[in-house]
Amino acid sequence: MEKPERMLVFWSDFIAGCVGGSAGIFVGYPLDTIKVRQQTCHSFVLRPTILLTATDTFAKEGTKAFFRGMAFPLYSEGFRSSLFFGLYGKLLGTERSTRDHSCLSIAVAAGVAGGIQGVAATPIELVKVNLQSPNGSSLYRGPVDCLQKLYAAHGTRGIFRGLNVTVLREVPSLSIYMVTYECLCHYMRIGTRDNLSLPAELLAGGLAGVLSWSINIPVDVVKTRLQSDNPSSPKYSGILDCARKSCREEGFRVLFRGLTATCVRAFPTNAVTLVVYSKCLRLLQDQGRDD
Repeated sequence: MEKPERMLVFWSDFIAGCVGGSAGIFVGYPLDTIKVRQQTCHSFVLRPTILLTATDTFAKEGTKAFFRGMAFPLYSEGFRSSLFFGLYGKLLGTERSTRDHSCLSIAVAAGVAGGIQGVAATPIELVKVNLQSPNGSSLYRGPVDCLQKLYAAHGTRGIFRGLNVTVLREVPSLSIYMVTYECLCHYMRIGTRDNLSLPAELLAGGLAGVLSWSINIPVDVVKTRLQSDNPSSPKYSGILDCARKSCREEGFRVLFRGLTATCVRAFPTNAVTLVVYSKCLRLLQDQGRDD
């Protein structure tokens, strides 16, 4: 194999991850906006359902509100997915088969890759949460302006606010995500030499996304609240303080706020992300070997 072909195979996970992550954003961004607004609502009396949040957002801000700040995550999710899938692929081996790896090895590889990706994701998540919040349009002109203002006011620590809780979310979430997806694909492939059908791959990706988000939604609620908190006069001093105060003021159910919207969003988003990633990866590696 010549050097250009070796390079193509080496970078195939990074490229495929970028394409898959960007594709997934198109599918689920409006529901992600609804989820963030549900989680940042501090009303105890009025429970913010998907329909109530969506109609209220539309009535006050119009259709554009559901897509506010989408350009930034479109590019940034490509970067995040490239980093995660690239590291994940290298940890498992570039040309791999799930039959050669245990669930534990898949979980460890995904967890390590997820933890590293979580560090890079923290400023991205911070900007996204602030832009999607109800006051985002009045405070910031866009993602760059948001990042500049946060950095000017609070420095490097300001743009990495929520680092610990982001990593805490990413490590178990992505471990569950990839173990579920890889194992479902493996077991559905038993008894056949053919590649999985497109519906089967979409089902595996969608179920993996729903399961990983369902388990980690309480951490996501805390992360969203910490990152949308006023850094000049914060309401919460940390992860446990945020969880404790939120439960005391709004009940234990607040930790599962946005779960329905998250699951509705997670199935198509992750189905598309993982199918595009796997198809693109297979294409790039076949191209590298053929050349």
